[in-house]
Amino acid sequence: MNPQPYVWQALPPGGAGYAHPLYTGANPFVQPQIPPPSTQFIPCPSNYLHDVSGRHQMEQQERDKNRRLEETNKTLEEGKQYLVKEVERLKSEYEQLRNEKDAALEKLLHEKELHLANAQNEKRHCEEELNKQIREAELENKRLYRDLDQMEDDLKKLIIERNQLKLDNAKLVHDADQDDAEITNCQEQLQETNAENEQLRDSLQHKNSEICKLKQRLDKLQEKADNCRRRYELNEEDLNKGREALERKEARIVELELKLKETVGCVQELKRELDATNTKCAIAEKQAKYAEDELRRLDRGGTATNNGCEKTLWEPNNNSAANSAGNTKSVETKDNKNNKSVRRYAATEAPISARKFGNDQRF
Repeated sequence: MNPQPYVWQALPPGGAGYAHPLYTGANPFVQPQIPPPSTQFIPCPSNYLHDVSGRHQMEQQERDKNRRLEETNKTLEEGKQYLVKEVERLKSEYEQLRNEKDAALEKLLHEKELHLANAQNEKRHCEEELNKQIREAELENKRLYRDLDQMEDDLKKLIIERNQLKLDNAKLVHDADQDDAEITNCQEQLQETNAENEQLRDSLQHKNSEICKLKQRLDKLQEKADNCRRRYELNEEDLNKGREALERKEARIVELELKLKETVGCVQELKRELDATNTKCAIAEKQAKYAEDELRRLDRGGTATNNGCEKTLWEPNNNSAANSAGNTKSVETKDNKNNKSVRRYAATEAPISARKFGNDQRF
């Protein structure tokens, strides 16, 4: 900022050799009225040098303040990034553990379905795998506890650094107050210094708010760690329930195997009954075929022409039809019903037609 030049910094008329002003840029303010030579103020060179050195010292202090603030911001940003990375790493490790556990349970179920005959060996193997995973999970949980303790130590260090920053800021405020007391004769510079002090206070409040946010984030991380611990306990309970369900399924499998053996026995018995039934059906079909052959032979014209011969010719057919009906009485299939109808025709209709043609003198 280019302040308004003092009256004594302007060159007097005639080009008298005074020192040039500190800021030689364009002056946006109204040019002061230079008093006439009779009332011109000629300052002491020692006061001028003292004022210049005071300005340089103030600028150096401002640069030091800005540098310390930048270092503080950088330290807080690094701490924030470290906490974010730790949270992401914990999330990824938890997801990996959960995926490993789910994969182990799916593998156990798949092997149980594929290797039912080797159920006992697979059960022992799965128990060993689960115990190994439980031990690994316990070790991982202990490691997470150690990481949590490390994060707590880091938080304590951050708190100590915050207190140190508070002391430094208080010292800076005290130095600023001393500077304000030293430059009370410069109104413009005093206003600028007050504005800078207000900005420093705002930045301090902003940093304090960021520290509070970091503390809240740490509390959230603690809550997440507690949630992870509770989830681990729930997973252990689910694992115990899964083991109990596995034992119940094994008992159910044994029971189903016994029922399967009983069912196989029943099926074999039904097969034997079916074979006997098929044998009876074959016998009945042969008898029906024989009856049909006899019927065709008699329809083509047999040698029987009287009632006595008619009775002699049809007695064997009637007896065979009656025997076949008695043998196939217990079979209820469609083919057996057709055979029954054929036998019924052979026993009733065919003898009537034979007797009718037998009474005719033309046959």
